[in-house]
This record gives sequence, C-alpha cells and structure tokens, in this order.
Amino acid sequence: MPKWSYSSMNNHTIPDGVYYAKIIKANFDAVSKNGKALWQFTLQLSGVKATLLHNIVVDDSIPQAWVAGWIAKMAECFSVPEGSEDYLDWVNTVGIIEITHKEYNGVDYPRPKFYKPEAGKKALAQFKAAKDAEHAAQIEFEEFSREAGVPEEDLPRSKQTAKDFQFADDFKAFDPDEITF
Repeated sequence: MPKWSYSSMNNHTIPDGVYYAKIIKANFDAVSKNGKALWQFTLQLSGVKATLLHNIVVDDSIPQAWVAGWIAKMAECFSVPEGSEDYLDWVNTVGIIEITHKEYNGVDYPRPKFYKPEAGKKALAQFKAAKDAEHAAQIEFEEFSREAGVPEEDLPRSKQTAKDFQFADDFKAFDPDEITF
C-alpha cells in the first residue's frame, strides 16, 4: 500500500521520480491570473509529503487539439471516462506519473508526465530498481571503506540519506496491481 500524506510542501521540492498520484481536488472553472480558463488539479503523491498543483489551460488562445490531447492523456492515466467534466469522475482516482523539473523564468518547476496504466507500472518498476541499485551501491561503498580502515570522518558525505531511499522501500510492501483505498 503506498504511503499517502496530506501535508503539502512547495512544488519546487518534489524530487524527480515516478510516483503514484491521487487527484484530491479538481476545479473545472478556475481562472489564471491572466484571466485564462483553466482545469486545475491537486495531485497527492505517494512516498513524499507533497501535493502538486497541475493546471491545463483550456482557453481559446491555445489550439483546442492540444488541449484535448493533454486532457485525454491525463484522463487515460487516471482511468477517467473520455470527455468527462464531472468532478466525481476525477477526484480520488489514482494514476502513475513521472516528475521531472524544467526551468522557467529562472525557477525550476516540476513537470508531470502522465503514463498509460501499463506503461506506468513499467516506469515505476524501473525507477524502483534504479533506486534499489543506488542504495545497494552506497551501502557497498560504505562497507568497503570501513573494512579498508578509512576513518568515519574521512568518508565522503553523500547528500542522500537513508530517508531519501524510503520512497523505493515504500514499494516493497505491496503489489501495485492490488492497490485499494
């Protein structure tokens, strides 16, 4: 079972990675600061204490084929009926997304990529395997260094801690095909 957390953190601190995401809020009547119509979603991410605000501009200033494509990708990811604007069809649905960061006006912003359900399971498994391998390599290096007699204070300090690997460990406790809420 993924660990869900309801406390928010700044969007900019969400680490790159693959996450289960649950839509906890959907607003189809939102308006941007510039007056453009938005579909606005609040996504809760598993494994981190974070929520992510995701907006889709549905204003006429954007080619409607692009808008329809973005909405269709997100709907498929979260198994929402095609074309639905019903709040209840979207809220509390779960999908798999990948977060990467992209710089915009000098600030790093998280960018979600929405996976189709089967592709998402593969991406999640690959991400977990990479995190597990990274964790194993760090432990192996530390053990080798200690066996070689390197004093603890001379070991290089990684920016990663055991807590950073908690995300990968969260996925050892359940089968992604059997998620229930």
